[in-house]
Amino acid sequence: MSLTVTRAAVKAKLGLDTPAHDAAIDGLIADWVPVIEFALEPSAVNDPTVGMTKTLDLGATEVVAGEFMAQLARTFGYFDSVKVGDFELRPFFRPNILDPTGLKEQGRRRLRPFLRTEAAHSFATLVWGTDGKAPEDDP
Repeated sequence: MSLTVTRAAVKAKLGLDTPAHDAAIDGLIADWVPVIEFALEPSAVNDPTVGMTKTLDLGATEVVAGEFMAQLARTFGYFDSVKVGDFELRPFFRPNILDPTGLKEQGRRRLRPFLRTEAAHSFATLVWGTDGKAPEDDP
């Protein structure tokens, strides 16, 4: 089996009802779904149970929808705010331009238990540190 992410599901997640972004969404589905599927354990992708199939499809849909909104947020002027006197109208999204809706992270959290071991490490955040306290100079 393979993951199933549809344009209709992505648009429903985002509340879109016009065909204006259909080509962009289709492109993201074509680009992202094989990559997401490759990062998952084959046993999870091939699991025929309805619950597993729906979980993986939902996680992949959330990641694709989140990436679409992130790309849209990077479009110049798309989410500008407008201020007239004391009245201000601005986007309701979080200030994180890489994941303004939080859908990418939500999908990643949903898929994380089913990632291949090597793929799971690619989601880790790099943290710098030392082995302990820095040596002190002796007087």
